[in-house]
Amino acid sequence: MAPDREAGPSTGVEVTMYVEPLLDNTGIVTPSISAMERIRTRTARVGVVGLGYVGLPLAVALGDAGFDVVGADLDQSKLDALKEGRSPLDCIADSSIGGLIDAGRFEVTTDAAHLNSPDIILICVPTPLNQGEPDQRFVMEAAESLIPQIRPGMIVVLESTVIPDTTERMLVPVLEASGYKAEVDFFVGFSPERVDPSSGLDVVDVPKLVSGIGPQSAALVEELYRNIVRTVVPASSPRVAEFTKLLENTFRDVNIALVNELAQVARDMGVDIWEAIDLAATKPYGYTPFYPGPGVGGHCIPVDPVYLAWRAEVAGKPLSMLQDARRVNDSMPGFVADRVAELLDGDLAGKKILVIGAAFKKDIEDARNSASVDVMDRFVERGAEVLYHDPYCPSVKTATRTLVSVPDLIPELERADCVVICTDHSSYDWEEVLGSSRLIFDTRNVLASFVNDEAKVHRL
Repeated sequence: MAPDREAGPSTGVEVTMYVEPLLDNTGIVTPSISAMERIRTRTARVGVVGLGYVGLPLAVALGDAGFDVVGADLDQSKLDALKEGRSPLDCIADSSIGGLIDAGRFEVTTDAAHLNSPDIILICVPTPLNQGEPDQRFVMEAAESLIPQIRPGMIVVLESTVIPDTTERMLVPVLEASGYKAEVDFFVGFSPERVDPSSGLDVVDVPKLVSGIGPQSAALVEELYRNIVRTVVPASSPRVAEFTKLLENTFRDVNIALVNELAQVARDMGVDIWEAIDLAATKPYGYTPFYPGPGVGGHCIPVDPVYLAWRAEVAGKPLSMLQDARRVNDSMPGFVADRVAELLDGDLAGKKILVIGAAFKKDIEDARNSASVDVMDRFVERGAEVLYHDPYCPSVKTATRTLVSVPDLIPELERADCVVICTDHSSYDWEEVLGSSRLIFDTRNVLASFVNDEAKVHRL
């Protein structure tokens, strides 16, 4: 067995668990052996396709571990920033990017076909919804662009969230159009991203699921990630790992839907849903607290359950619970609009509504699928004059227009007929918000510790 090795340059990850060399009976150095050696010596050149919340942190972690990394992304402004040593993401410091560029371990390109002969390629592209159905075209386009680069000993790992069986049924055949055979000449794995923006967790701290299409691919993918994360968790197959990723976020979507639906009826029963949840959380077993809100946003929770439900539908096994959960969570922006209209004598026409927060969760600059934006749409539909403030999101696109964050919060708080708190960024001075507003609808319970003025502050 190969000897233990010291921790990487800056990750602090101890690389101590190795698999036995993959020698055949003749002792010939096979493609898998040469690939394993490049990983262990960190001489492998790694290409990362997609430099967003998933790809860029991985690229930095790999560079910090001593690998040379080249990243590909279609966003030229993002690449320009990276070339200047500026990070486009708040979760990555400029110094991390600049240090890798100065060390010659990180470069970028707009074309995945020009990754400069990498030994390993990580596919980290979006997998959104298109008219309510899974859209994996970016994964397939990335795979097709890699065909000319496939060669013996190469490793391709898919990080994007996909429908179960995508890696083996769709990705591998595309890559084999190169003329090389997967698991013989080159190797393929799936390792789903587990990014949680603003959580404070670094990519090296989150346990990493890994899998391969065969034993050699599995061993190589496991070895790769042991160089950059503290805990690696092998799955028996890509299909199981793909399913697991969808299960994780479906669990969250269903439980959030439960408390969102309960929030819609608790007030009619004379119950404070927030107090009930906190009381239930005192039980030391069998209960996990989830909290209601204006809806569910982002690139994972509103999307992943649809991927799983779609695959189940194809298999002839509809998942009604998942569909019901999506319906409940999608209904929340309308419920918020109903409650605010109720506070304003039943009519929003001509009323000035100020929405606090446009990002889909606190302390990030991402407004993808944001429930806050959906809430704004519902207000606009009812004739309200809608403004918003968000220090992270300078502009957002609603269903009908592009809105720009108001520059000065306090004057708009004072002018608004109702202030609606949708995203509870840590940077807000909530006492100041409270003191400057006439009427507040708080969908995040962020004002609970500041006031008990039921005439001024109303909660979801």
